[in-house]
Amino acid sequence: MWLRTAFCISFLSLVALSLQAAPIVRKSLSPDQSASIEVRCKDEMEQECSIFGESKQKGLIKITDGVRTPSVTWHSNSLAEIRISCGSPCFYSWFFSPEQGASAPIEFVVAVAPTKQIAVRAGMEELEIVRIFGDIKKPILTVKRDFAPAATLVLVLREAKFTDENHLQITYVAKGDDSSQVPNPNVIVRRTTGKKGVTVEKTETVPLNIQ
Repeated sequence: MWLRTAFCISFLSLVALSLQAAPIVRKSLSPDQSASIEVRCKDEMEQECSIFGESKQKGLIKITDGVRTPSVTWHSNSLAEIRISCGSPCFYSWFFSPEQGASAPIEFVVAVAPTKQIAVRAGMEELEIVRIFGDIKKPILTVKRDFAPAATLVLVLREAKFTDENHLQITYVAKGDDSSQVPNPNVIVRRTTGKKGVTVEKTETVPLNIQ
């Protein structure tokens, strides 16, 4: 009887361990279901995952591995973004196109225009517009404003989004209180007073004119 009980306990423990360590696979399909992103993780905690992209044009290719808790967003049928958090504030994005395959990792992506396959990333002191499948070290355009000082620009950037393929709307914390300056009709300014003084937020639409 004792041996049978010990055997049952050992067997159940092994089953529990095997279930706990079971690999997790999840797949995200493009809107037209012609391509997919597959996330393969060692366990349900998703602390160590590999990312694959698959399409008729490229077959199955590895995008990256050894990453934690990836999130997948399909911006269109031809562009997926895989975002990885690496701390606060820290995040990287990889992109996958059924035609072009995988991009290099891009840090601090805050907006994407899928048709033109361009992304906006927050640099140290300016916004950089880069071609997702081009040389990301060579921005095609930069946006400089009176951003408030911070360890990294993403900390004072409230929102960035494309209103269309050629216009980028940004909301950010500005440097100082410029209430004495002539108002710009194209910029919405909001001022709030707190313990640290006046905080100025600005919203404006930036024309890009990128071909």
